[in-house]
Amino acid sequence: MRGLAIIIMITGHSILVHPINFADIPWCNSLHNWIYSFHMELFFLVSGCVYHCLNFQQYIGKKIDRILVPYFAVGLVTMLMHVLGGDAVNKHFSLAYGLEKMVLYGGSYWFLYVLFLLYLVNPLIDRVLGGNRGRWSFVLLIILIRQFVKLPGLFCLNSIMYYLPYFMIGNLAMPLIRKRAILRRSGVNVLALVSGLALYLLLALTVGRTVEIFRYLIAFSMILVFYSVSLFLLSWEEKGSKLLKWINSLIELSSQYSLQLYIFNGFVLVIMRVLLVNLLHITNPIIVIPAIVVGNLVITLTLCKYVLSKTKWLAWLCGVGKRPF
Repeated sequence: MRGLAIIIMITGHSILVHPINFADIPWCNSLHNWIYSFHMELFFLVSGCVYHCLNFQQYIGKKIDRILVPYFAVGLVTMLMHVLGGDAVNKHFSLAYGLEKMVLYGGSYWFLYVLFLLYLVNPLIDRVLGGNRGRWSFVLLIILIRQFVKLPGLFCLNSIMYYLPYFMIGNLAMPLIRKRAILRRSGVNVLALVSGLALYLLLALTVGRTVEIFRYLIAFSMILVFYSVSLFLLSWEEKGSKLLKWINSLIELSSQYSLQLYIFNGFVLVIMRVLLVNLLHITNPIIVIPAIVVGNLVITLTLCKYVLSKTKWLAWLCGVGKRPF
């Protein structure tokens, strides 16, 4: 699911708005709206699935190395590109503004900012709430509160409260997922897939995301679809399909390096955008969008497997390797 989510995220970012605006094309705009209705929610739910804390000191140390170090290391480089990047970069701003955004509002990599804070507060939430019943009640309470209260953007508080239910539900569902008790049988899997698509289309086309509770329902319906798709891919691979094994290997590799695909996406996007649009003058989105997605996967996965893994300091700064000191 995480591998699929990162590929979808890259696709969403590949729908260019600079120097040409694909959002003016109806099918590109529809694709963008579909992706942005659930893809970050899916990431936070998967992050909750892998959340586990026994020793807080070791736990938070790993999160600092894995999330906070690349957030600041790559975030500073990205910020300087926005300050000094010229025509190749969209959205220019001052150094003071960039530092303020990075420290107080999540900067360009707000996902890592929010994710680190969620990992930071969840051990406390677990200790206070205790068992599953208390945590499920807390999730429902947050969803209800968000119908009426919007928190400020400072320290991404509003985003933290929005994504916290996905994170907690992912963690609460993990024991069932491990046993494959959810959607284990093919018939139930097909029913869940069809039901998720039907619910998504019904809600997205009728009520949209203007009411907070429907934002959750729309996202969860598509998350259910992607869970079903994941099980289908795994079950088909078990039948010996070489093509499916190759696809699953690519998805698993994308999952392994999902953080690096996320943080390098902007850099590769600029390179591919300049190459395709500025140099080759290709403006057809049917060509540009897939080319940027493939370019991102090939460049970043190659970099992670064959370059970063051999350079301890660089690997640590990019969230791939352990602390080199």
